Amino acid sequence: MEQISNLSKPKYLSTLKLFFKNLSNEFSSQVLRDSLVRLADPTPFDHYSRKSMAILELHLRMWQIVLERICFLLMRLSRELRENVYYSLAVFAEIHRKTTRVVQERVDNNYRYEFNQFNPQ
Repeated sequence: MEQISNLSKPKYLSTLKLFFKNLSNEFSSQVLRDSLVRLADPTPFDHYSRKSMAILELHLRMWQIVLERICFLLMRLSRELRENVYYSLAVFAEIHRKTTRVVQERVDNNYRYEFNQFNPQ
């Protein structure tokens, strides 16, 4: 449960991914539901960087594994939770698109042109 509450940190994401990926580990429906709710939250991705892009990919892979485990458990989600997950998927697709564009435009040089008086020649 500690790892589920810290899903914004890559260390916890990768550890939790290994736990969920191992099919010999059993998880309760409540743990899977809590994981799904945490993973459907896009608020940790409110900035763009190369590191956030890697974390986003790990986050989405983890989300996929949790959804697969829910399917194998034959667990049924409420309509509200399903709609929230579908809506979040669209938000994450937009975050991925914007992050890719920003990284391609070189986020390092984003403000250098507008503030030349502060940059040494």
